[in-house]
Amino acid sequence: PPRLFRLRVELLQGSPLLSCETLDTGLSISSAIVTRTGPSHKYIILGGYQSDSQKRMECSTVILDE
Repeated sequence: PPRLFRLRVELLQGSPLLSCETLDTGLSISSAIVTRTGPSHKYIILGGYQSDSQKRMECSTVILDE
């Protein structure tokens, strides 16, 4: 089945931290901008808040299968 992955880069003092997470339940972000980045179905979701208690910018790449 198609899967959605979230890659997160946190720029901490010292060295960056890279994490990867599988989103089995989908992605829910409010107030975001979606931009197409490839010739097919590849998008970047930039900005917005993940929830009211987590007010930080999110950036996710989404690839949709036909």
